[in-house]
Amino acid sequence: MNQTPKPSGFEKLKRIVNIPVTFETVGTLSIGSGRGDEVTGSLVIRYGGPEEPPVIPGSSVKGVVRSTVEAMLHQAEGDGKICVPMACAPKDRDRNPILPPGRKKDCGEEVDRRRNPRGGLENACSTCQMFGNTGLKGKVNFHDAMPDPEKGVATISRTHVALTRDTGTAASQALMNMETVPSGVKFEGSVALVNPDPWMVGAIIHVLHLLPSLGVGAKKTSGYGQLEVKTCDPEFPLRPENDKEAAAEYKARCLKAWAEKAKVEVIPL
Repeated sequence: MNQTPKPSGFEKLKRIVNIPVTFETVGTLSIGSGRGDEVTGSLVIRYGGPEEPPVIPGSSVKGVVRSTVEAMLHQAEGDGKICVPMACAPKDRDRNPILPPGRKKDCGEEVDRRRNPRGGLENACSTCQMFGNTGLKGKVNFHDAMPDPEKGVATISRTHVALTRDTGTAASQALMNMETVPSGVKFEGSVALVNPDPWMVGAIIHVLHLLPSLGVGAKKTSGYGQLEVKTCDPEFPLRPENDKEAAAEYKARCLKAWAEKAKVEVIPL
């Protein structure tokens, strides 16, 4: 007997919410080449080569935002409610996932209708409902943040050296040069949400404003990764005209919904 599929949340396009974001460097940010380990370590990378302008990839911002939302929802909802994405779970020697205390296994299989006829959005944990998993498309899209093409970005080189632990002097063959973005550079990006619950919009706005305290990218303990983040009121591309008063009211409602769900105090932003 065929069963009616449970809704995933994407059957109808009800609302698109776009949040413009400005990232401004307060300290320096290291630049990666966009290849290999430098992608995971550096917040700012160059696509295509040294002549291309540095950008802040949406994937870099998504990673730190998602992990922060996961931690906050775990704290609010209690043990066994929030999963760990399979790719992010620690592994033992046989590459089997090790679940951190209080977290459940990746709920992708519970959601994926290809593997589970009863799969659907309601089987996903709160984080996966928002960001998606292997069996469900996420509702949040992080777009790359670009510098002003007319101003350009004059990068600087910083030198680091390792110190020997017995004498405290510079270690031989341990000199490192890093290309960095200096302070005062602005990157313009955005985050778009499709058919979001209000708390999801509030979560994005709140956690983006936590980034200056969290630090982002590589070598945070060496003074890198300091950003100032500014978000504008939400925009609604499906509406013919954006109402600023309605947008500000919607933003306040979303932040309130997130504060209630995450059980945190959110200062009006």
